[in-house]
Amino acid sequence: MLDAFANNWTILVISFFIYSFCGWIWESLICPIATGHKIHNSGFLTGPCIPIYGSGAIIVCALFPISKDWSLIFIEGAIVACFIEYLTSYFMEKMFHARWWDYSQMRFNLNGRICLEGFFIFGFFSVTAVKNVQPHLTHMLIQYDYIPMVIASTVCITLFTSDLITTFLEATHLAKKLETVSQDLKKFADELELDIHNEITTDDIFKIARQLKDSHREHLIKKYSHRRLVKAFPDILNKYHIKLRNNASEFFLCENVYNKQEEV
Repeated sequence: MLDAFANNWTILVISFFIYSFCGWIWESLICPIATGHKIHNSGFLTGPCIPIYGSGAIIVCALFPISKDWSLIFIEGAIVACFIEYLTSYFMEKMFHARWWDYSQMRFNLNGRICLEGFFIFGFFSVTAVKNVQPHLTHMLIQYDYIPMVIASTVCITLFTSDLITTFLEATHLAKKLETVSQDLKKFADELELDIHNEITTDDIFKIARQLKDSHREHLIKKYSHRRLVKAFPDILNKYHIKLRNNASEFFLCENVYNKQEEV
């Protein structure tokens, strides 16, 4: 498999984007339908492409020959893919100061970045890619003339690079917005704790609650690109939701009491 990639770089490029698109289909269509959620773009990029699937598949196909035992491909491929996912999560958090996905609520996770369920899924995908998909894909792509493949590869790389740069800038802007919201929520929470000691009324508490919600809405959903990223990666909001819970636990208690009073 590695020889095919080395002899014709366009096969490597086209294969990468095909796997990235299949990953997007899996995350954005199949998983939401299977879990009863609405279909939406679950990828970091605006286009139908999740690069972590493409890079993982290409690395696995390059490392493991088709003759390798499927059980070894399953285990080693899953390890490679989980390693890529862990590094991606780590560096994205360092770049944007927020956790983009979090498996902490799932059993057998490692620092919330990878989990056992993902391990088995990646293992299955690794075996499928090495044993079934890539041999046929290589055979199909090698039939095309070199020039059309170069043109197709160049177009894909150009669109991908443009999307990556644009999304990176939007994500950086969103990270700054999130930090602003975090500070606003902490300020409101601190005010709330101070007012509680001054015997604040329930109505006053919910006035602050409405201010919190208005501030949250103002900062997060003005731009479509921000709304899309937040919808695709809701765990990035945990950073300041946790701060709010830690600084104003009384607020949530009073909110629950108030809701019960309204129901009565």
